[in-house]
Amino acid sequence: MISILNNYPNPTPLYPFSQMQKSITQPPKQSEAQLQSRCVVWFKNNFRDLRNLYYCNKNDGNKHKIAGSLDMAMGITPGIPDTFLAVPRPEHGYWGLYIEFKTLTGKESPAQKIVAAQLREQGYRVEVVRTEEQFRQLIEGYLSLQ
Repeated sequence: MISILNNYPNPTPLYPFSQMQKSITQPPKQSEAQLQSRCVVWFKNNFRDLRNLYYCNKNDGNKHKIAGSLDMAMGITPGIPDTFLAVPRPEHGYWGLYIEFKTLTGKESPAQKIVAAQLREQGYRVEVVRTEEQFRQLIEGYLSLQ
């Protein structure tokens, strides 16, 4: 029996130690979708009276060309931020709050930068959010403006 085992090479672990070590020391990366989902759930749980005024813009951009063309014909516009809070703060010059979600290393596309500048010119606040804590502070600060 021992001779049979000796004929097989040493088994390699499914997860090399270096990868296991990395996963232990580094927190898992969070996608934009995960960040956005967590933030939306937090908002809707904490601001129930405003939950219908905070919504997602359907600009996922991960579509086949035909589906993308149909979306554009229906009004989907590249560069529009991910979510919108339709609560104006006119005394502070804001007609609403647009939020673009990005990972810690994510960058705005050229279209997103152009649209953000145009929205700001029209009196909207536009912010890029990279963490849940940043989102909470932004929302609480914006809603406390009177």
